[in-house]
Amino acid sequence: MLAIYLHHDSSVLSNVFCTQALCAESVSAFLDENFVTFGWDVTHHANKQRCIQMMTEHFGSIAAATVRNLDIERFPLLALVYKLRGTIEIFQVRRGTEGREQHVFHVGFFFLVLLRLSMAT
Repeated sequence: MLAIYLHHDSSVLSNVFCTQALCAESVSAFLDENFVTFGWDVTHHANKQRCIQMMTEHFGSIAAATVRNLDIERFPLLALVYKLRGTIEIFQVRRGTEGREQHVFHVGFFFLVLLRLSMAT
């Protein structure tokens, strides 16, 4: 499974999200144990365009449009991606506006759902 972190330096919440949620022991341990984590800085226009291009290629135009239309204050975000039955899906997107407890709960719930789905196949 893949966790994609999108960062924007101009977002007020970037530093808060990184220090209080993403670097929290429970969240970072869970990500380390269960995901390949990939970070991308979309602060510069060229980086954001490259990110949108890659998202279009790998996840489709809807996912790319979501990133393209995202306001700066909505960053950072953490997208959780999995592949099931040959299809790559963005299962969940966590935004920097949410607290650490919400991230731990939602990421843990995501993982349990994926375990159940993989056991069903």
